[in-house]
Amino acid sequence: MTTVTLLWLVTRTLANDPESAATVAEPAVVDRAGAEAAYLEALAAWNRGEVWIALRRSRAALALDASLAPARLLEGHALMRLGERAAADAAYSLLLNEDLGTDDAPTRAAAERARSLVRQRNARDQLSVFAATELALRPTGEGLSPALGYAAGVGVPLSSLFGVAVEMSAWDASAGDAVVEGPVFDVMGTMAVPFPASPWALRLKAGPAIWLTEGLITGGELVPQFGVRSVLGIDSRTWSFGGWFVETGGWFWPAYMQRLPVLAYTWDVRVGVVAWFGEGRR
Repeated sequence: MTTVTLLWLVTRTLANDPESAATVAEPAVVDRAGAEAAYLEALAAWNRGEVWIALRRSRAALALDASLAPARLLEGHALMRLGERAAADAAYSLLLNEDLGTDDAPTRAAAERARSLVRQRNARDQLSVFAATELALRPTGEGLSPALGYAAGVGVPLSSLFGVAVEMSAWDASAGDAVVEGPVFDVMGTMAVPFPASPWALRLKAGPAIWLTEGLITGGELVPQFGVRSVLGIDSRTWSFGGWFVETGGWFWPAYMQRLPVLAYTWDVRVGVVAWFGEGRR
């Protein structure tokens, strides 16, 4: 009898014998007392500010008892403190899972708050305000020269990605007579693209602009110029309520293409702070 035939006979015998064929996986061994001891060590390390140790001991507790909700919560807190945002979100989500999550109300509430903070720093779907300093090109009798200025604006979300913004900017024209000066107002469509599991986001803007010009070129009168502006930048939601950004943008003023081409294209670089508040659109 060949080996193949023997194996076939054994397989048939097992198939006809339910008790032999049935394989029941043994449940994982749960050491509740050991898990609680490891969790207390993790909690002590957390209170001492030893985040890495707290993470290791909380995971050791979960290895002994995966249902120990306080250890899972502490794991999420430690991961968040270490900047592992995606892993922290996953830990909190396990506690809030409808089938596998904890029934302990205080732990669920703490996990809900923590996960909300994790996701909030990745969101850009709230009302925002910003203020910035800028380095702009200031028109002078010698052409375009660098000048410091300021900018401020408000952003209104329409969805989790898109919105509208109203902004005002101007530069310091106190040093001598400018060929052209005056504030610029922009009304732009915006798109904020958060990076996955990160407080960083890409900033894109485009829309019409009006430049309330005056100076030597207008003979001292106020003359509006109409154009368009586009912006590319990046921001960091350093805290849940706010952060900072860097962006560069340019304007195109069609009316100057024939009269004074040097002014047809102007640009600036902005560095500023931004705050988010109110309800999100998600």
